[in-house]
Amino acid sequence: MKKLVIQVVLFHGSQYLHALLRSLERQTFTDFEVLFYENSVDETELARVRVHLANFTCHYRLDIGEKNLGFSAHNILYQKTVSPYVFVLNQDAYLADDCLEKMVQALDNDKNIASATPLVMRWDEKPTDDIDSAGLEYLCLGMVRDLKRITSNPVWGVSGAVALYRRSSIEHVRDDRNLFDPQFFMYKEDVELAFRLHHAGFTSICVSETKAFHIRSIREEHGFWARIKAERKRPKHLRITAYKNQWRIYRMHWNDISFKDKIMTIKFELGRTLLFVLSIV
Repeated sequence: MKKLVIQVVLFHGSQYLHALLRSLERQTFTDFEVLFYENSVDETELARVRVHLANFTCHYRLDIGEKNLGFSAHNILYQKTVSPYVFVLNQDAYLADDCLEKMVQALDNDKNIASATPLVMRWDEKPTDDIDSAGLEYLCLGMVRDLKRITSNPVWGVSGAVALYRRSSIEHVRDDRNLFDPQFFMYKEDVELAFRLHHAGFTSICVSETKAFHIRSIREEHGFWARIKAERKRPKHLRITAYKNQWRIYRMHWNDISFKDKIMTIKFELGRTLLFVLSIV
């Protein structure tokens, strides 16, 4: 059994694989295997993926889906192994050479740490100095966002784009052998899991001594109308999915938050709902 399993869900992501695979081959920590789940349901795309994997030197397995399961495909991969550490990695993310080593060391040194993230930087055709995520920041149940600055540990949670989880902590907060709640096709599944872990008293950290790089297809915009314009660049069904998942989180965890948190959430949700409505009309 490997100490660490890396899970990568693919959806028309073959163009990212060369850089992703090379970054995994260069890792200074090597006690891992990689599980891929091909979500595209496209023979041409699958052929491209196989070409890249043919020269991949790390131990790996490839599962081929019969339909697109979104990020809930991570649950299928999660159930296939018993490795104590689970590393969730987006197809469009790359790791510094010492990333796995530094993150595994952090969890080895503190058994209460349930999840960790490296300092995730934005990749825009080349590495940038812009922080994509240094963890998740919790303002209220209605507003959880990526930290864009390095803060002292612990952080509230970690982004699922590049995240290391302790399996025993996941099993403490879930009794269905899933990593993420299967209701979440994509968007906010990492936030829902972070809430469970934090509510159970576990710790999350940013291992800022090492980095990963993440490509964002849509830049984060500031200003109400700029955000509406940015949202309209995303496919409509994805905007609807994100909005529905936010309400799923409310239904699941509303009774777990304070009165003050509820008031703040209502305030943020009024703005979010207005933004959502204006983005789809």
